[in-house]
Amino acid sequence: MISDQSAVRVIIMTRRYERRPNHVGSTQRWLLAIGIVALLLLPMIAMHFTDAVDWTAFDFSAAALLLGGGAIAYDMATRRFRSAKARTIATVAVILFMALIWAEGAVGLF
Repeated sequence: MISDQSAVRVIIMTRRYERRPNHVGSTQRWLLAIGIVALLLLPMIAMHFTDAVDWTAFDFSAAALLLGGGAIAYDMATRRFRSAKARTIATVAVILFMALIWAEGAVGLF
């Protein structure tokens, strides 16, 4: 049988590990998701006004995969690193890597 004191210790230890102030919270994850959807809506809206933007379902899925992967990499970086400097470097690296992949897919740099 579990005593009341040991049950309280388990609850306190669980709550201690649940609070992680140095990572992206659920509110920031929602903002990332909303930002990704907003970025994907821009070409969809532009396709209604001009013929210069002509995206197919493959283009939208590739963009969603790239942006979603970047958001996951950003979330992992903010969980992994504690210092602001390390998180900033990781964030810049994720953004540059995504930009390189996007440019390669768009115009074929290499």
